[in-house]
Amino acid sequence: MKKVLLLFVLIFTLISCSSDDAPVLGCTDPNSINYNPDATENDNNCQYSIIGDWRITKYTLGSTNILNGYTSLNWSIYSNGTTRLEGVTSSAATVGAGFTIVVNGTYIISGSNNNIITLTNTDPGTADIPSTVWTFKSITGTTFSITSDDVLGNSGTIEAIKI
Repeated sequence: MKKVLLLFVLIFTLISCSSDDAPVLGCTDPNSINYNPDATENDNNCQYSIIGDWRITKYTLGSTNILNGYTSLNWSIYSNGTTRLEGVTSSAATVGAGFTIVVNGTYIISGSNNNIITLTNTDPGTADIPSTVWTFKSITGTTFSITSDDVLGNSGTIEAIKI
């Protein structure tokens, strides 16, 4: 009888402790900069970094597909506020195939939830190109999509994956 009573108390204790635990809210995405490994429920407040090297998979200005002029187009975004866009031209590019194009610049992140990136070219000969304001449409630890309503008079979209 003693064993049965002890078994009953043990089972009752296990059942009552395991089913009423409150969820731990937090970011459950390990690709985010504020990942909480103890979180059991996502609070939809994950934050992501754009710092790193990205391969551009889509780049349009108005109805023009900019990627048609390149065999590759990569964008490095550094933590010191500078950027470097580097591409190798294809035969469709105006300068001919196989040329490496490099554009250096700076960026500023702003907006109420860091959803705005303002890009400025810093290379000689680009002083007449205005700074361009892009809005993050989506961002994860491995992809991003940004849009702009006015890139030299055209709407634009850039999508990229981390490399």
